[in-house]
Order: sequence, then C-alpha cells, then structure tokens
Amino acid sequence: MRGASLKGCAHYPGKGCVKGVAVSAGFSTVLKVLALVVFAAGLASCREEEQGRPLHYVHGEYGGKKDTPLTAQQERALQLRVLKQKN
Repeated sequence: MRGASLKGCAHYPGKGCVKGVAVSAGFSTVLKVLALVVFAAGLASCREEEQGRPLHYVHGEYGGKKDTPLTAQQERALQLRVLKQKN
C-alpha cells in the first residue's frame, strides 16, 4: 500500500504525511484552513446576548424575573372579570 508508513512518505518529495499517508502540501494547507474556520465558527457561536442565561431549569419553578404586585384596583378589576365569565 503506497504511503502506508512514514518511511514510504519519504519517497514522495513535496508531500507531507498525515498518519503515515502521503498528502500534498496544498491538501495539508486546506486542512489547516478548515480547522481554523471551524474553530472561529465555534467562538462566534458564543454570542454576548446568550451569555448568563440559564442552562439548567428546575422542574416546577419559575426562573424569570419577579412580577410586580397588583394594585387593589387591578385586583378588583380581575375579580369582576372572573365573575362576568362565570355567568
């Protein structure tokens, strides 16, 4: 099998070896650029607005901001609405 060992790679001038297989210098460069692009995409996926958000939720617990309490007038309006809907 051609290029199956590191010794075999020496027979192909101008080529590098990846795990004992002879590859061209252009292919090696493409692999390096591809690895760099994947790494950059991984870093870019960490957007600032996604930082600090909850990653683990507790079942049955509301994890959002606390509501402001209702005024007496708002409570009375809701009670009246409920009474209208019952009838």
